[in-house]
Amino acid sequence: MKKIQIIPMTKEVELAGIEPQPAVKFIPNWYKKINPFTNGDKKLKFQHYSKTHNTSIKRCIPFVDAMTAGYIFSLNDDIYVEILETGEPYIRWKSEVEIVTMHSAIQWEGFLIPQEFHQMIAKWHNDWQIKTPDGYSLLAIHPLNRTDLPFYTLSGLVDTDKYEKEIHFPFMLRRDFEGIIPAGTPLVQLIPIKRDSFKSSKKNFDADDAYKKRRKFMQTFSGSYQKNFWLKKHYG
Repeated sequence: MKKIQIIPMTKEVELAGIEPQPAVKFIPNWYKKINPFTNGDKKLKFQHYSKTHNTSIKRCIPFVDAMTAGYIFSLNDDIYVEILETGEPYIRWKSEVEIVTMHSAIQWEGFLIPQEFHQMIAKWHNDWQIKTPDGYSLLAIHPLNRTDLPFYTLSGLVDTDKYEKEIHFPFMLRRDFEGIIPAGTPLVQLIPIKRDSFKSSKKNFDADDAYKKRRKFMQTFSGSYQKNFWLKKHYG
């Protein structure tokens, strides 16, 4: 098993900080509450009109695999977002540690910020170095499938096997939010990616091959992907 090293870069964060943790610990309550079957059903049924079964997104393995991939950098303390009379957000917190810092507007000149967000870019301040094994980079992205969060963290890919510093994460804040973002909120998802070189190619249609692939999937009434193709991932 490959090892990820999480290294404090300040004494303060070592004593009081919350280090990045496996993403599986951050499955949201709204997902846990979803019924695995549609229409309030309590068991698996066949939908005759559509020739499908009655499973919901709760039974979609790729959906939860995305949410639980890698690690989460989360909010160390509550932060309060106040909207000033100018319409601009003012972000504050009680502790003395840096949590949010700002980018100057000129740094993001030309970047299109959607209108539902404040026209500014802030940064989640991070005092942890994430060290990946040789040949692995770190994909930093907004927590996957978390459209409920009042911000959107921008993406970056860092060669963290070579880069030996902390990474700060730029984000946009939604205009329609004012209030507390609580400690423990997931801010950034961190997924180790093995570097390699790729070359794409297009193959000709093969009817026999396509039929065999469909048959392998359709032989199982429900959960074919999980039973026949899926591999369990481990992030400790």
